Amino acid sequence: MIRFYRIIIICFCFLLASCIERSTVIYPASINTTPQLPISKKFVAPVQPPHTLVSLTKTLETTFSSTSIQVLNSPDHVTLILPSYYVFINERRINKHVKPHLQDLIAILKAYQPRSIEIIGYTDNEDGFSQNLIVSKDWANTIMKYLVRYDIPRENITVLAHGSLRPITTNYTSAGRFQNRRVEILSYM
Repeated sequence: MIRFYRIIIICFCFLLASCIERSTVIYPASINTTPQLPISKKFVAPVQPPHTLVSLTKTLETTFSSTSIQVLNSPDHVTLILPSYYVFINERRINKHVKPHLQDLIAILKAYQPRSIEIIGYTDNEDGFSQNLIVSKDWANTIMKYLVRYDIPRENITVLAHGSLRPITTNYTSAGRFQNRRVEILSYM
């Protein structure tokens, strides 16, 4: 019996040695892999820089520095603040001079591919609470529809309406109310 095992081991060693000489790899049947093709020594894999929140923020700041669109950086996301006076003609129509900026945003979102996007509408406290929610929802939906029309995946977008609940400044002055009417786009990497 011991002789039988010795013969098997010797045969396996010869088989292994002949495979090594021919540079052939033997894979056990339990591993279901195929050998990789050799890569040419001239081939160098392209190095893609990782898209990070910092690089996304810098790109957005550079792109929108000469507009009324603000870019804010947070630890887990970047926020674009779109003032309603700058973006909208009314609740459902985007001003035509803003569309090129939205196209720039779409190109950036396609390049960076954030895992999720939140679009949040805000208003001042001039009208009633329910009317403000409707208007802020309309603003957020208008931006969402525009992004989806140009191939930003709908399943990555969440639309929220806060109405007058979260002002960024006072609602007691017309300048303050002017700033509180906005849409924020939050991009999470």
